[in-house]
Amino acid sequence: SRSVDFDSKFVLQNINNKESLEINSYIKKLYIDKDVATAFSSLINENKTKEQLIALFPINIYGKGKYSHASSNTDLTITTEHGNITISGILNKLRHTQFSISSDSFNFQHILKKQNLLGNAIFSIKGSAEIDKDNPQINIESEIKELEIKGYKYKNISINGNYKDKSTTAVLNIEDPNINLTSQAFYMGNNQSSSFKTDTKIGLFRPNNLLLSTKYPNISFSTDIKAEFKGKNIEDLNGEAHIYNFTMNEQNEIYNLDTISFSAYSNKQYKQYILDSEFLFAELEGKFNFEQILANGKKMIGKHVPSLIQSPL
Repeated sequence: SRSVDFDSKFVLQNINNKESLEINSYIKKLYIDKDVATAFSSLINENKTKEQLIALFPINIYGKGKYSHASSNTDLTITTEHGNITISGILNKLRHTQFSISSDSFNFQHILKKQNLLGNAIFSIKGSAEIDKDNPQINIESEIKELEIKGYKYKNISINGNYKDKSTTAVLNIEDPNINLTSQAFYMGNNQSSSFKTDTKIGLFRPNNLLLSTKYPNISFSTDIKAEFKGKNIEDLNGEAHIYNFTMNEQNEIYNLDTISFSAYSNKQYKQYILDSEFLFAELEGKFNFEQILANGKKMIGKHVPSLIQSPL
């Protein structure tokens, strides 16, 4: 049998005056079981999305909401077998909204159906937005106290982002015992061209402790990365990237590398790519396109190693 249990109360005030009308709603209980979710999932075409939706159920929802001529706001708590999520939001008549989503413990493993990809998470996300079809603005501030990825519990992650004037700015900061990282990125794009800029500082990176590798248990890395590129796609890429201050530490034996640089210049007639470092220099230049290079590469590999890739006829 399919089950939905709903208990709520609505209070209307000043119903004779549209300007001062106020509606208060109180959801004491909204319970939806897995069979009901399965029935509604038939409206979704994507099977993967269906599975993830059904895996959330059964759920309980309770909270309150308030609607008036000037604004509307909602506070809800959703409880599931995987953890709890709290959602709140405010939308005023000027189409400005504020919202927050948080959980003191939520496990994504059974929802995503991918072995050990994501596990438990403790997070808080706050945001605001100006809903304007010509020039929308969005600001996000998130704090992740714990996020389990492939068995390792990352600590103290913050991700902040801003979208305004068709450009996006993002800042990622991780202060974990086995990875210390700060990264700033900027992106602006339209149908004609796009630009990307990033500045990343990795103070500490221990791949073995992060369960990313088992080959080098006592190695740690640190480096700085800067990059700035412009172009609509890879065929007209222009810009440069640099890796600075690369250090590898293995049981107190320290190895340093000088700057590694990559530069790209291209137009419709000519392309030039240069990789430069203290141990390697490489240059590729001429008139070519990457689509043709990849097609020829696949053809050559397919001819000599047919079990790896099928050669085009």
